[in-house]
Amino acid sequence: LYYLMDFKTKIVFSKNIISGCCDLPDNIIIDKKTGKVLANIGPRVWYSENREFPLIIYFGNLINNRDQVSSSFSNLVIHNLDSNKEFYFDLSAYKFFKDLDEGYLTYHRDLVESYKVENSVLLITFSKQHKLEKRRAIKQVVKINLKDYIS
Repeated sequence: LYYLMDFKTKIVFSKNIISGCCDLPDNIIIDKKTGKVLANIGPRVWYSENREFPLIIYFGNLINNRDQVSSSFSNLVIHNLDSNKEFYFDLSAYKFFKDLDEGYLTYHRDLVESYKVENSVLLITFSKQHKLEKRRAIKQVVKINLKDYIS
């Protein structure tokens, strides 16, 4: 268990399932006052290191093995840790997310290539292998205005 960030009423920790192995760590949200675990959201896509944006983002349809997403997933969950509100960011308009290996499972850890925040806009670059040309990557940048999820 290791510390990631604390916000007004919550602390976020990451917990490795098997040390040094293949699985991404689970992310655990704990109430500051009571010390109780409020949620285990599984692997994250991104979390804010800036208290101005008390947000953690993860895929909305993790299945079975925590770090796998189905080939038909359609949203990201944007969880505001201060207000405890969850927002859903629709991915259905992005062709990138419609045909992830045609029904096979794709590992979450292989999808998120990078992220950065510019002027309160989060830019997440997702990447996957081309189906026919395995050495070629297909990329998709998703832009999320972080101010839209602060309330």
